[in-house]
Amino acid sequence: MHRTEIINSLISAHNLKRYIEIGVLDGKTFFKVKCRNKIAVDPNFLFTKKTIFRNIRRDLNNLRNQYFEVTSDQFFLDQRDSLQNRPPQVIFIDGLHTFRASLKDVLNSLKYICTNGFIVMHDCYPPNKAASVKAKSYEEARDLNLQGWTNEWCGDVWKTVVYLQEKIPFLDIKVYNTDYGIGIININKPTNEVSFQIDEEIFSRIDKLDYDYLVSHPEKINLMEPSELSIPFN
Repeated sequence: MHRTEIINSLISAHNLKRYIEIGVLDGKTFFKVKCRNKIAVDPNFLFTKKTIFRNIRRDLNNLRNQYFEVTSDQFFLDQRDSLQNRPPQVIFIDGLHTFRASLKDVLNSLKYICTNGFIVMHDCYPPNKAASVKAKSYEEARDLNLQGWTNEWCGDVWKTVVYLQEKIPFLDIKVYNTDYGIGIININKPTNEVSFQIDEEIFSRIDKLDYDYLVSHPEKINLMEPSELSIPFN
């Protein structure tokens, strides 16, 4: 299953109205998501006004889209009042593919997401060791010329799932082995008592883990097969 299919299934099954996407790039996922109110966040949009108008013609839901060409950190800071007043119901995180950046995006999302909402993460199960390399960008990962490089880069986003399983155990998190690993966090309890600061001791310990550890311990990210994906969730 593709990420867009999963997101749209969640939105349809639960009648969700408010969607945020972190890491939009060219908008291929964002514009295909069918939701009444959508917010795009990326420091560098790779689409034009012509692309926006074309997608409005294809789906009138895109007429209400809001676009924030800023970092996710800045977005959550600047829009905190708006997010508190109108909590998002589903947030898709596909930003910088590093442990720290993806963890910050999830923790910031947990501050505002409504109870019974969903956080969807991309790149939680790299297809090979080269795709899991720690780097600051796709270009940096590519230029390492690693053995087995296939122009696919997930980074170490998967470590965020390991961290969350340990630090916030009440979260219902599953990673599905499809489309580079789709993580779904079901927000079935209020998150007001969650610590939104990174626990550096836990972070440092998990950051030392490598791809071989992930492959040997798939239970650490609660890895599931696509056939086990059942929407809606309880």
